[in-house]
Amino acid sequence: MKNLSTIALAFVIALGLAACGDKHDHDGDTHADHDEHDHASQNGGVLVETSDHSMHFEVKHDLEAGLVQVWVYDGAMEAVKSTAPIMQLAKDSGGSKITGVDPKGATKAHEWHFGDRALTKQVHGRLRLQHGGKSYNVDLPEDDHGHEHDGDHDHDGDHDGDDHDGHGPHAGMVTAFAGMDGKEAGHIELKLHDDKGDLELWLATDEAMKTPFDLALASTITVTFHGRDKAVTLRVRNTDKNEDEDGTANNRAGKTNYFIFPGDTGADASWLMGGEFSCPVSVSFASGSSKYSTKQFTLIPHSHGDDHDHEHK
Repeated sequence: MKNLSTIALAFVIALGLAACGDKHDHDGDTHADHDEHDHASQNGGVLVETSDHSMHFEVKHDLEAGLVQVWVYDGAMEAVKSTAPIMQLAKDSGGSKITGVDPKGATKAHEWHFGDRALTKQVHGRLRLQHGGKSYNVDLPEDDHGHEHDGDHDHDGDHDGDDHDGHGPHAGMVTAFAGMDGKEAGHIELKLHDDKGDLELWLATDEAMKTPFDLALASTITVTFHGRDKAVTLRVRNTDKNEDEDGTANNRAGKTNYFIFPGDTGADASWLMGGEFSCPVSVSFASGSSKYSTKQFTLIPHSHGDDHDHEHK
């Protein structure tokens, strides 16, 4: 009898130890699973994932450029090439439906760009993606820390995303350009007039656009409109003074930093007209054997009010 009691007690203890062991292993598995989904962004954006953890989206929002970049990953944070995702903005953010564009023009890609006037401010909405026969939906990040500001940039304090006047001294949009080595070489100011669809562009060595970056008068500038399969060529207005639309001469010793489209070429600019125009663009040009280009940014027009009726030359 004594032996039976001893055996029974040993059996109960063994069961207890086994239960403790199972609980410990289970907790360990849960912790491992948690760590497995504790991923970090790879491009400085905000990481969001689907409810089943099978897909991840890294979202980076540049409010100044009106550009949202999205990178697509699987559950293990491996890069995925997908068809273009769609961004559906909530009604309080304008309600737009924006289709992603691959910067290189591919139909399947890992990185997608979204450009729209609405994206020059923080927005609410969802990303939708069809991949592998399944549909995925995630909310856009509420607090997007992917938007980076250079502390030296001096933008008007009342910039609200709807009015880009004041970005440059000519009320155009300013962005940096770099050489083939990737090093910043200067800045461009690009201005689109909503009433005629014409473009003005200035080059400078500094962001304040005070020191001209001059090219030969025969030089041309290319502005590529991503997602629209279009590109336009900007040239000097004339080889005498090359005045901008305010009448300021821009020629210096046979060189200039000012270029326009369409000028007197007769090219159709009607597709650029209208206050609601918005498109991701990039700018490229050459100077001698050196080539320069900007990153993509979203071009929106300078709007001329009824009391601002100047004559385009």
